Amino acid sequence: MIQIFTQSGHSTEVEQRLYRTIAKHLEALGIAGEDIFVSIMENGPQDWPFGFGRAQYVQGDLAVPGR
Repeated sequence: MIQIFTQSGHSTEVEQRLYRTIAKHLEALGIAGEDIFVSIMENGPQDWPFGFGRAQYVQGDLAVPGR
């Protein structure tokens, strides 16, 4: 089981490519495709506080990736 936490905004095409790439690399290690479970959890910049009790993306301390 692979769980990925990321900010929202990725297209279905990008996610499908990611799934195929993960399966390809894990199958090369002997892990069967049917044994690979991937979950992507998306949220927004307000959900990423990097310490000090502040959401740095929201407060402008950090640039939001992809914007």
